[in-house]
Amino acid sequence: MMSTRDLPIGRKLHLILMAAIGVGLLVAYVSIGLYHLITRSDETLSSIAAVARVTAANSQAALVFREPRSANDTLASLRAKPEILAARLLLPERQVLASFQRNHVAFQLDTARISGDAPQFRVEGFMLAGLPVGRRIHVTQPVYRQGEALGYLELVADLGDMWSAGLRYLGWMALASALAFVVSLSLARRLVRWVVDPIERLSQAATRIAAHKDYSVRVQPQGADETGRLTEGFNGMLRQIELRDAELERANHTLEEQVEQRTQELRYAKEAAEAANQAKSEFLATMSHEIRTPMNGVLGMADLLLTTPLGPEQRRFTTTLQDSGRHLLRIINDILDFSKIEARRMELEEIEFNLGHLVEDVAWLFTKQAQDKGLELRCEIAPDLPARLRGDPGRLRQILSNVVGNALKFTKWGHVHIQVERLEETETGAWVRITVADTGIGMSEAVRAQLFDPFFQADSSMSRRYGGTGLGLAISKRLVDLMGGEMSIDSAPEQGAQVRFTLCLPRQDDAKRPVEPASAEAAQPLHAGARTAHPFGRILLAEDNPVNLDVALTMLRHLGYEADAAEDGEAALRAWEANPYDLILMDCQMPVLDGIAATAAIRAREQEQGVSRVPIIAVTANVMAGDRERCQAAGMDDYMSKPILLEDLGRMLARWLGRPDATASIPVPPPAPAQEFEVIQREALAKLHRMNPKLPVRVVNLWLNDMPERMDALRDARAAGDRETLGRIAHTFKSASAYVGAQTLAECCKELEIACKGGAETDAPADAVTVQAEQAAQALRRWLAQEDRA
Repeated sequence: MMSTRDLPIGRKLHLILMAAIGVGLLVAYVSIGLYHLITRSDETLSSIAAVARVTAANSQAALVFREPRSANDTLASLRAKPEILAARLLLPERQVLASFQRNHVAFQLDTARISGDAPQFRVEGFMLAGLPVGRRIHVTQPVYRQGEALGYLELVADLGDMWSAGLRYLGWMALASALAFVVSLSLARRLVRWVVDPIERLSQAATRIAAHKDYSVRVQPQGADETGRLTEGFNGMLRQIELRDAELERANHTLEEQVEQRTQELRYAKEAAEAANQAKSEFLATMSHEIRTPMNGVLGMADLLLTTPLGPEQRRFTTTLQDSGRHLLRIINDILDFSKIEARRMELEEIEFNLGHLVEDVAWLFTKQAQDKGLELRCEIAPDLPARLRGDPGRLRQILSNVVGNALKFTKWGHVHIQVERLEETETGAWVRITVADTGIGMSEAVRAQLFDPFFQADSSMSRRYGGTGLGLAISKRLVDLMGGEMSIDSAPEQGAQVRFTLCLPRQDDAKRPVEPASAEAAQPLHAGARTAHPFGRILLAEDNPVNLDVALTMLRHLGYEADAAEDGEAALRAWEANPYDLILMDCQMPVLDGIAATAAIRAREQEQGVSRVPIIAVTANVMAGDRERCQAAGMDDYMSKPILLEDLGRMLARWLGRPDATASIPVPPPAPAQEFEVIQREALAKLHRMNPKLPVRVVNLWLNDMPERMDALRDARAAGDRETLGRIAHTFKSASAYVGAQTLAECCKELEIACKGGAETDAPADAVTVQAEQAAQALRRWLAQEDRA
């Protein structure tokens, strides 16, 4: 069946006119018919009302003297009115004085509706816009004389004649309307051709042109109306098409030359882009070194400064300097990583590692951050996860750290859950899925769609509220893609988030496990005793930057090693020739002779002279792809990136010199006597000290700085009666207080939290929290003063 939209325009116009004419005639028919019926009804009701008034006036005497005979004579005169079916006169006591009945009709007097001396009408049916719809009508006429009610006159009238006449009128009108409809359609059909014929000619011309591609066809316009202008426009379009065809024909003759020209331009552009990309990579390599060199001095000096006796405020300043420097270094690393990925120069390692241990290490690194926020950090590793896999553990650690760090950053309460699953295992590899789920603020679908875009923040205030460059997840997603995996996120506002990434990691073949010949070769002479009588652990440091040199020498002395300095590669080569060393720390970029060339020269002379191989550790700020490979190709045995941290340097030297890690022997100051801070538990601070000697002072300072703000928030929530906020403050403050040993305060916070959740009274627990917080603050200040004196 053809759709209405597919009908020819002539048919559509006919239907439109038919609908318009039909609706117009129908409206006119209904309007005139209703008007006629209402008018006829008004006339009929007026006539009946007049009969009722006259009869009531003639019945006054009979009602006054209560003469039934006279009353019957008065009602008998109604026989001359064929529309009156029955009538009766009633005394005020509702007694019938006289009656007249043409047909058997039931009366029903309703005096409650009578008001005044006007007749009251009641239809056996209903009234519609003043039109009585029914066969009969009851009329009640009160009879008064000089203001005194004498009785009532009831009439029953027939409306049949009124309806018969009205229906006859409507019938004639319907016939006239139908005739007008037919005549109008016949006339409209002829007039429509004036409009349709020119359009049909245009349609036929367009069909012919489309079939034969003959753009020389023209349509003769019929008049200057809209159809005529449309025809002129159609002809003009055909002329333009003819001109375009001619131009295309001419352009075809030179197309091959133009294509060759464009191809040459693209080739030049491609070469220029490759050159710019190479320049960008070289610039990044140089800038990474230039940026990391001063950062090495800043972070190294901050590390060393924290090992010296400092006052609380000085320690806080130094810790802030250290944290800010490390944060800046992470930002620099993110930007450089993103640049390498964009330039497609990111290269991934493939070495053996234990995925379960890697995930546990990352979780352990974030334990303190979770404890500071009162969050539960859980780590669940599948028991069937293969122990030895191959891949790039450094990049995997970077991905997982970004995801876990984001989860902790955007989670105020609840937990962060890390789960590692083995999906499938084959002879050569294993599919694993790592999921990080949190109970944080979540995100909308629109934000989730852009989350992996570089520099994206969920809203304009996100970077101010939570910090970050917006590169972490973008880099993580691209690293997962480079590893052949997939990364996705599920989240909803205020319902947390779940970040998943799935990877296929090759399994380690026992027959192909890598051997580190450099390590074995270098370690043997060291363990055997040496090329000299110098103390075991003599080190040569080649570094041209005076700040980095000072920092590195101070770190080495702090770790218990002797070290000589060389300001460039040539000086390092001369020092090696003159003195035997157990290990060389070699900067890669130096004047006169760089570290790569100096290492190559040392290795060549070792072979010529037949002397033992000295371990050479590359120390460089370069982080571009291929740096590690170039160092290894020159003969270097290991690799450290600037800025150097004290712990990393200690572990590196312990590995290559066969000595215990010197960072583990940093002296632990004895705890303060109990009477100096009896409100807090010393064991909690001792645990922090065992993890890091600098950690107790830093954590206590953070707690003391945060406590006034927490107390203000607690008082505000208490005054506002906000139990939910009050409970949340108590929950967060509970874990922080237990962390610094304020166990009594933590218990009070726990009682307040339980009271808020259970609907109990909160004033007493809140007062206890306030009192205990002040006591704990005083005790911790005394402890800090004692630490400062020590």
